[in-house]
Amino acid sequence: MECLNKFKLEVTAKHISNAIVGTPNCPIKLAFQEMGFICVVRRGYVDFYTSEIRHTKIVLGRLPTEARRFIDAFDSGSTVKPFAFIIEL
Repeated sequence: MECLNKFKLEVTAKHISNAIVGTPNCPIKLAFQEMGFICVVRRGYVDFYTSEIRHTKIVLGRLPTEARRFIDAFDSGSTVKPFAFIIEL
């Protein structure tokens, strides 16, 4: 599969403090939203949509290992720190 786009996503302390464990609003989703994306982050993947009502999925991105580990740590209640990663869509 050809890479359509590659970019760096930065998860900040603000994203972490505004996120709630056990909800769809994880720090990574908040970082994507801040960049203007409409998305759903799920274990290992992020789905991007054309609108808030999510009728049309436009692309699926696989989260890199470090992002998946971050989500696991956050969801288990462990302390997490700001970080950045490259995602290819």
